[in-house]
Amino acid sequence: MVRDMNDAAHLSEGEVERILERESLSLNLAILDNRRTYADLVQRLQVAEVEMEKRRRRAWEDGLSRWRILRTHHAMKVFNDRIR
Repeated sequence: MVRDMNDAAHLSEGEVERILERESLSLNLAILDNRRTYADLVQRLQVAEVEMEKRRRRAWEDGLSRWRILRTHHAMKVFNDRIR
């Protein structure tokens, strides 16, 4: 790539290499920043998913507990009605 640019350029080989090095460094920094941002977003999403799962589990357990209480009350009512 440097050779092709040198053939078409009016700058010296060293200047072209410095320009390319600057551009590649800038691109590499942008890639690293994007990777950090992506990792941060994935981590946030995973935390949000865990919290959502905790809320769903808590709601399910609360519903199960209420159902058991209702079932117990119903069984006691049926038993008391049979006794009377």
